[in-house]
Amino acid sequence: MKMKQILIMSRVELKNYMGFNVIRHSKDPSEKKRMIALFLVIAFVAVMFLGYMCGVSILLIGMGAGKVVPTMMIFLASALVFAMESLKVSGSIFRNNGYQMIASMPISTRSIVIGRFVRLYVDGFSEGCLFMVPGFVIYALMESPGAMFYICGVLTLFLVPILPLSLSIFVGTLITRITNRMKHKSIWEAILSIGFVFGTFGWLAGKGQTVNFTIEEVTNSMVQSIERFGKVYPPARQMGDGMVEGDLAAICLTGGLFFGIFLCVMAVTIKGFHGICRILQAGGTTRSHMKNLSLEKVGQKGVFESMVRRDFKRYLASGNYISNTIMGPVMAVAAATAVLFTDTTKLTAGVPIQINLQAALPIVIGALMGMMNPTSTTISLEGKEWWILKSLPVSNKMILDSKLVFNLLLDLPFFVIIQILLGLGNRGDLAKILWSVVLMGAVVTFSCIFSLTMNLKVPKMEWDNEVIVIKQSASAGLSMLGMLPCIFLGMIAMVTPSLWLVPVRIITCVVLGGTAALLYRYNVRQDLRKI
Repeated sequence: MKMKQILIMSRVELKNYMGFNVIRHSKDPSEKKRMIALFLVIAFVAVMFLGYMCGVSILLIGMGAGKVVPTMMIFLASALVFAMESLKVSGSIFRNNGYQMIASMPISTRSIVIGRFVRLYVDGFSEGCLFMVPGFVIYALMESPGAMFYICGVLTLFLVPILPLSLSIFVGTLITRITNRMKHKSIWEAILSIGFVFGTFGWLAGKGQTVNFTIEEVTNSMVQSIERFGKVYPPARQMGDGMVEGDLAAICLTGGLFFGIFLCVMAVTIKGFHGICRILQAGGTTRSHMKNLSLEKVGQKGVFESMVRRDFKRYLASGNYISNTIMGPVMAVAAATAVLFTDTTKLTAGVPIQINLQAALPIVIGALMGMMNPTSTTISLEGKEWWILKSLPVSNKMILDSKLVFNLLLDLPFFVIIQILLGLGNRGDLAKILWSVVLMGAVVTFSCIFSLTMNLKVPKMEWDNEVIVIKQSASAGLSMLGMLPCIFLGMIAMVTPSLWLVPVRIITCVVLGGTAALLYRYNVRQDLRKI
């Protein structure tokens, strides 16, 4: 009976996650189009990853470092699974929506938790395959290993996600337990999640080696860095060497250790599942927090200001929303900081063509900042409350403008910090500073409007878990792909001679500004009542 419950819950979680039931059984053509768009986005991203990882594998094997390819792919897959799953454990396992209904059903806690673990495992497995499959295939084609390599490789594909997934679940559960009684738990949850992920990758970056841009030094650095990462994360080296040597016993031994850790994490989660969910349902409100509420603070606000404040309150109420959308601006600040303390002339010293990295930085960093805009999911996150906005006596333009202003205000502090860092890098050159402000402002504005357009085109209003909207919706994926043209414009500016740089910058601003204006007019003409 328990095994049947586990299978049922796993099937339900996977159906809701993958969305195949929507395509097969939905009678709404628009819903089918949204799911097809999502799958096309996933396929496009997968093809890009496959191409990139195949190129890296071919390069390493061509340089005589083929033996490190499996280790590198396993390490990168593990790092990706750990980073991605750490940011959504709380929303995937301890989600609020539907908890009361599930708690009242004759289903064991073990079945519920195992079903959600299966869903996370499938997610981690698909992410890990993006790195491992192309590397393993290229290695097999170019190195012609024995039959045991293929057996070990298939087994490794299924085993690799288990340990990073276990660690991410443990970290996510620990963060949830720490923050669920805090006054601003969503903010602290996002800060701890992002801080832990960035701290881990920052520590790993310190294990690498800084070199000049020459082929020999890059080759040696890549091999040495992979060997160092193998020491930092021994399972990657053990499984990678096991594949190369065809050592099935080593693969099975490592996999058994993974399963042991996974079962321990699952047992701890099952034990504390209902307790954490009940605390999250209660909202973590404390008596001291209730004392801070005062009717004297309530005052009349303007309609537009109230709508912007409403978006901010919705944003700050969700740790998953914060941690996933703030990642782009944080990475943009990190990139600007890295550039400030890096001699860019040395990075391009060995390149045969003239490259001006400083000319491309405002555009590329702006595109990085706009990768995960809140406007890409702001309509979808209204969910079943969308009728409230539709019934208000306000225009469609005001509703959409409030969401754009919210996104721009959210980006403003990061924008100012980045401009200060880039200004220091430009040594106070007023013309470069002004161009940096204008170009990056154009990119950020375009990204916000484009993301809102994508959300209007493919909204997802029916959902039981906000993580599905924030991380796995078609609008979020399409919004990220929309930054590729901006990166292309940055590459054009990077290779443009100094004599033609000003005209290219003007054309870039005109293209981005004109496109943003057209998309804005398209958005405000949409009938929001039909969503």
